[in-house]
Amino acid sequence: MKSSHTKAPIDRLLLLIPEDSHREALELLNQIADAEYREICQKKLFVYTNSKKSIEETFARICDCIRSEYMTGDFERSTKRDRNLVFPRQLAAYFTLLEFRNVPGAGLARIGRLYTPKKHHATIVHSRQVVENLFLWDAEVEKKITNVAECLDRIGINQPINTLKQLKTVKNGKKRKQTEV
Repeated sequence: MKSSHTKAPIDRLLLLIPEDSHREALELLNQIADAEYREICQKKLFVYTNSKKSIEETFARICDCIRSEYMTGDFERSTKRDRNLVFPRQLAAYFTLLEFRNVPGAGLARIGRLYTPKKHHATIVHSRQVVENLFLWDAEVEKKITNVAECLDRIGINQPINTLKQLKTVKNGKKRKQTEV
């Protein structure tokens, strides 16, 4: 297992280079690096090449699927705190976070900037917690979240459905523990 200090020099180097040049830098590093660093470069290159769709485009598609399930307007541009607008915003943040969690430059703050008005990175973290807790404990919400994830899966955004399968496994494990007690 590789330690985190192994990839630190590459991450530090990428911080010094403009984002639009990261891919080229990784390709060059891949050619000159030793085996240990080459493996890290190849993994990072894989992430760059497989993230062809932009975060903005994916966020818009996620919002469309959520709109179709929750029958709401432009929840991502609303400042209202109504539950029927807040939860779809949280769900969009959660699914965007799942889809782009391994993509450099697509962190919590960047996802927060997709909203109008902008959201803080802590809002995105809170959204994740709320969605996962509601998924685990509310059957009606679980059904709606699963419907949105299936819609996303049909349009090629498959990370949410895979994560929900893992959450269902966790949920089933918790149910078993409760019945044993």
